[in-house]
Amino acid sequence: MDLIESDDVQARSAEVSLLDESGNGSAFVRPTQPGQHYFTLPHAYWLNRYDQRLDLPGKAALLISRSLKPDTFTLPLETASEWYGISKSTLRRGADQLVREGLANYLTQVVPARTRVGTTRRRFFWLKGDVARLGLPSVFVSWAHAGRAWEDTLARFAKLLREERVNADIDLHHQDELGMDWHRYGPTQIRESDVVIVAVSKEWRQRWDGTNAPTVGAGAAAEADELYGIFSKNQDEFRRKVVLVVLPGATPDDVPNRLHGQQTFTIKQLDTSDKEFRRLVRTLKKQRGTSGQRTDRQSPSRAGHRPRGE
Repeated sequence: MDLIESDDVQARSAEVSLLDESGNGSAFVRPTQPGQHYFTLPHAYWLNRYDQRLDLPGKAALLISRSLKPDTFTLPLETASEWYGISKSTLRRGADQLVREGLANYLTQVVPARTRVGTTRRRFFWLKGDVARLGLPSVFVSWAHAGRAWEDTLARFAKLLREERVNADIDLHHQDELGMDWHRYGPTQIRESDVVIVAVSKEWRQRWDGTNAPTVGAGAAAEADELYGIFSKNQDEFRRKVVLVVLPGATPDDVPNRLHGQQTFTIKQLDTSDKEFRRLVRTLKKQRGTSGQRTDRQSPSRAGHRPRGE
């Protein structure tokens, strides 16, 4: 393949030199100048055997994804052949494998079409776990069901965070995905995310205090239990990881007594001009994402089909 050359392949102390990755036989030159593009991979790619777990489309999609923005990005399907030498279908299959392996996630949004009228659906991806590039922190929004109006409020809140380029995820983004195990999804996201935003409400407080009816709210209760485990084990870690938000429809009285000292943002209106919302966004963006440095990530299980408990 003309990727290396050696002065003596039989010698125990042979000198091996890198050649250009194009395979043209010329010497390798380290890219150090602006405009010299290259791909990167973390050590975890080999330590966690992604070189064996990913097929060729998955590897190509990972390399391309790591060359794009570290927070959210769109995959250039239409120009995949021209830019990267692979087909549109190959890049799509690779992206799907990254999602199945828990290495990437995506949010589908309706955006204006390139034509003068109409809209189209577009996937915005972000890498997860030990293959992610360091960038904005990953944020997970934990909440408890309290009716359709509250669900709409959470959907609007998550949308505003994404519009402000906050790398936020919420279970509402995945309701149409088959095979989601909602009992494991929330706790896994809490462990893996850099920051957890808890949208407090009377119902969420009941999950935290353990006073909810045992037949309702299984998903939110599992998330509250995961957070309580962090709180019991290391309160410094809890204070660093968790922030509380009081959204329209909730009140400060919904904050559990044990969490009154936790950093809290009371957002009076769901608008980017709200002072507390702006302060929350600034706080989140000041933190540096660390997910790319972690090697103990586990992918959320997708074995079950039960919806998140209400």
